[in-house]
Order: sequence, then C-alpha cells, then structure tokens
Amino acid sequence: PWLMGMVWAALVPAPDLLVTGDGRHVAIRADDGRYYLLRERAGDYVRDQIAEAAGSDDDALAVDAMPGARCSPDFCLWSIRRGGRPWTVLASRSSYRVDWVPLVAACAHVDVVVSDRRLPRGCTPRWIKADREALQAEVKQLTQEIDRVAKQTTFNGQKILDGSFVGAVFQVGANSGDNVT
Repeated sequence: PWLMGMVWAALVPAPDLLVTGDGRHVAIRADDGRYYLLRERAGDYVRDQIAEAAGSDDDALAVDAMPGARCSPDFCLWSIRRGGRPWTVLASRSSYRVDWVPLVAACAHVDVVVSDRRLPRGCTPRWIKADREALQAEVKQLTQEIDRVAKQTTFNGQKILDGSFVGAVFQVGANSGDNVT
C-alpha cells in the first residue's frame, strides 16, 4: 500500500493555479514550473500553505516578475500553456473601485477570473469565475459536506465524529492497562 501511495504521489501533476478560500491569494505555476504569487507581501503563513499545497520547497516569486504577466495596482493578467493551448487568467489585487465597462470587457477575453471581491454579473470569462460570491458558495458546500460526514460516521454503531463519542477506552498495547481514553 505505501508503495502504491508513493507512486500515486509521484504521478499527480502539480497544480497550475492555487486560490485561497477567500480569493485574496493566488499562486500560478508558470511554464518554467516556478510558482508566482499575486500579492508580493503575502505573509509566511500564506506562503507556507501555498508551498505545501503546491508540493514545492521553492519560494514563490512575485507575479510581477513572471515572464509575460501584465499587472496594474488593481489587476494582473497572464497566460500559461497547458494541454496544448494558452489559458489566460485575470486576478484582482486591490479592493478599490474599478470601472465596470472595461472590467466586463476584460472578463470576456480571459479563461479564468479570480477575485476576492464580488464581480459584476456581466463579468463572464470563458471558463471559471471565482469571485467572492462563488468562493463563499464553495466553502459553504464543503462545510456542509464535512458536517454531513461528521454526523453519519459510525464505529460499532456509535457516532464518532459528532462530539458524542466520549468515555471510550481503547487498549493500545500488549499489556492490560495500556489504554487510551
């Protein structure tokens, strides 16, 4: 089993795009395999979480340094080539108000839009719109699934993840008295 796990882990491709649950932090894997962060001032905690999710020991660079990336104080735009085609990503960097008409036009020309703000309804990228509203809906759905699993998981007819599994004694060693409660 452990050998199969090692083989599986080695064969899983690295993620191309990592987005935190609030949409504030985005990391992109460039064509050279290095990761670039949308916000250069991301703290150590965010950097560690993204590096762990990416399976990378290298420090992520600022997206401003990514070849081909174009950034303003409010948005960054970049392309990567995957599966034989270019994918264009637009990500917000600030919470300042931006003009609606140019934003909607930009959305129509990209594949993915990521934002920690709520984007206008007219913002319709070709593939994914991951704004605050969509990310909150995803987090809500994941929370509901975790709650469902916690309420339904049983062992020997007893629920073990809903908080009611208390006072159980498990023998963990070869000798009597080697117990965990």
